[in-house]
Amino acid sequence: MSQTAPTAGDPATTPFTPPYAVDNRDSSTQAGVRFETCPDCGGSFEVDAAGNYVTHLIAYDGQPCSTPAIAERVAAGVALLDEKRPGWDQYIDLDWLDISRGRRCVLGQLYGGDATGAGALGLKWIETVHRGFDRYRGEPNVVFDELTAEWKRVITERRLAVTR
Repeated sequence: MSQTAPTAGDPATTPFTPPYAVDNRDSSTQAGVRFETCPDCGGSFEVDAAGNYVTHLIAYDGQPCSTPAIAERVAAGVALLDEKRPGWDQYIDLDWLDISRGRRCVLGQLYGGDATGAGALGLKWIETVHRGFDRYRGEPNVVFDELTAEWKRVITERRLAVTR
């Protein structure tokens, strides 16, 4: 049995082009949907009529967004809270902390809800992701556990440093 070389158009040789791989370097509108540029990868985010980020689409090179490491994301959130709400870490109940839950996450415990906290800090949804308060849509749910564990580690270290 002989094998032939794949030809153009063959799925084995055709690079995957995601359905949302569009060049949106300037915010634009396509079929009533607005796109904005991802500050992490230069790809696109779908934005709804209210201006909320809905879906992370794709990087310009056709590859998924390069998501910052969990520790980097949480460090950015810590820095923001240190600036905007000094002493914030003393108000977090570590036994109750769960990033996947709107009232139990860091912003929920500080502001009564994740959306309320994001609003109080002037953050759009994607900015909450970049600061470790949420996960990217499409990331597995285990990322919530990883974010929760990192927030607990950082807060515990801060509390121990204060008592020394």
